[in-house]
Amino acid sequence: MRRLLVAATICLSLCPISTAQEEPRKPILSSSPLTADEVAIFRAVLKEYLKGSHGVMLLADTTEPTDQSPTSVRTCADEISAKLDPQAMEVVHRIDPSVVAGLNVKLTDPDAQQKEINANDPQNLIHGAIDNGQKVTTKQLDDSLTKAFNSALFTLSEIVFDEKHVHAVISYSFYCGSLCGNGNTLALRKVGKEWKVSKHCGGGVS
Repeated sequence: MRRLLVAATICLSLCPISTAQEEPRKPILSSSPLTADEVAIFRAVLKEYLKGSHGVMLLADTTEPTDQSPTSVRTCADEISAKLDPQAMEVVHRIDPSVVAGLNVKLTDPDAQQKEINANDPQNLIHGAIDNGQKVTTKQLDDSLTKAFNSALFTLSEIVFDEKHVHAVISYSFYCGSLCGNGNTLALRKVGKEWKVSKHCGGGVS
């Protein structure tokens, strides 16, 4: 938990962007099950992120589409000679329970969890202090951060593979409020039957 409390940054690579002129297209939920490689990659990412952490992390039960606009995603893909498929921006998958088996991770509905995140957003406390002149103690702030991290949502993106299917690119986000979270884009390499993280391509900070 201490590791998560320290990492108060937000992933910009997975956050959906909308404009008043154009509504974002809702992704299509694939009917195809996850492949063995996809399950292995998701587990490799989760295991690396959870190193040194305690408590149960909440994982969105569906992936996010691959956002191809961030430089980190394109850089990672170029380095492994992977083509960014436009369909990856439109399709998502249901996370199989085998992805979280034996890990301190619980699958959850992202829409329902968003309500909890909004309610526990530390920004609410800060707004109260700024807008209404409420006094905020250190304990109140610490308690607010703890509640925020306990209700935070971890989300995995779709995976981009190279043609030989031995390299892959994936992004993740850990979101706990408007100014609370962290994220990154990773490159992975298949070694034997295992997938291992080979590079961190960069994330966003807020």
